[in-house]
Amino acid sequence: MKVLSQAKLVSGWAMLLLGALGLVLPIVPGVPFLLAGLAMLSWRYTWGRKTIKIIRRKGHAACRRLASIVGK
Repeated sequence: MKVLSQAKLVSGWAMLLLGALGLVLPIVPGVPFLLAGLAMLSWRYTWGRKTIKIIRRKGHAACRRLASIVGK
């Protein structure tokens, strides 16, 4: 079990690193890697859980805003 949690931790940080690189490099998709890394790290770190909550809240608000624009 400890090996699995360590692998999840290393994978999460690798995803965050790839996501950060993807924001600069045109070949790597940055946002999906950032989200995946945050999701993998949110089980361990409080800042990861808080960031996921903020992203969800802003995502829901953006969807509502877009639905009101498209619905007009």
